[in-house]
Amino acid sequence: MPLFFPSSRTFQAQLTRLYDFVNPTAAAMWNLRWQVAGYVSERPGARNDELERRFVAGSDIGSANLRRHCLDTTWQSQLNELGVLTLFQAIGLYEGWVAGFEIGNKTQRERLMFPSQSWTGKKEGGPDFLASLSPSDGLTRAYSLPLSESSRCLPARLDDLLVTFRSFKEVRNSCAHGGRLASDLAVSTTAEAKDCSAGFGLRDLPLRLADVRLNEPIEFGLLEAKAACALLLKLVTTLDHGFACTDDAERIFAAEWKTKIGTQMLSANAQKREARLSLLSKRAGFPVPDDATGVYDVLRQRYLVI
Repeated sequence: MPLFFPSSRTFQAQLTRLYDFVNPTAAAMWNLRWQVAGYVSERPGARNDELERRFVAGSDIGSANLRRHCLDTTWQSQLNELGVLTLFQAIGLYEGWVAGFEIGNKTQRERLMFPSQSWTGKKEGGPDFLASLSPSDGLTRAYSLPLSESSRCLPARLDDLLVTFRSFKEVRNSCAHGGRLASDLAVSTTAEAKDCSAGFGLRDLPLRLADVRLNEPIEFGLLEAKAACALLLKLVTTLDHGFACTDDAERIFAAEWKTKIGTQMLSANAQKREARLSLLSKRAGFPVPDDATGVYDVLRQRYLVI
């Protein structure tokens, strides 16, 4: 999936690693439960130290109460624990992307965690920050189309994405700071997200949101955590596309090009020049441009092509 900013590509890689860890972990937990239950059915009197010697020895993870984990705890409860841990990590990755994003100051970047002022009626949000920047004609011609071709890029629904993000964020906050009891914000943002998240789920189905009731324990499982991960990838992809078409992105583009490609002497033949620029763009980590003349114009202004 093509992304423009280095921070966005890093986020995608980190989220992929998280996803690749969570699914096999859940599968391993399921198999461990099945194996321990089978062993105990044959040896009902097996003590926990015997189970540790059978299933834990050699792993270097120390002790593990396998009776409590595999026999006394329900599978759904374990999925809920894994889901909450995944949510913590996923939200942290997005917050890290916001902090390290290449455009804007800290105050401006923090707006990327909120919908627009027209939605909230309060402070400015991510769409307001994006709208305040001047467009880049060259980068728009070069990269707007290839960046928007991903099904995860939804510029017309940026506010909806951010409203839905607030739901997952407030659920995380309730779990981290409120003893997993749903706060007023968790309840209100989740209600708003239900009205905004149509089509964000798998195969355009409704997105799975947390089951929240004020001051009651939040029901949040692995499927909801996967929904949060999918939502965050849509959000970063959409913002990456929007900011890539701005004047401010030209600075990032030129710096990356200078580091990875350097100054290039190009053919006077327009067709050969554009083919070369398309190849170099991919080598620099950017998408293959739809219109390589846009790349040429940006680089020529910064004396990076001759």
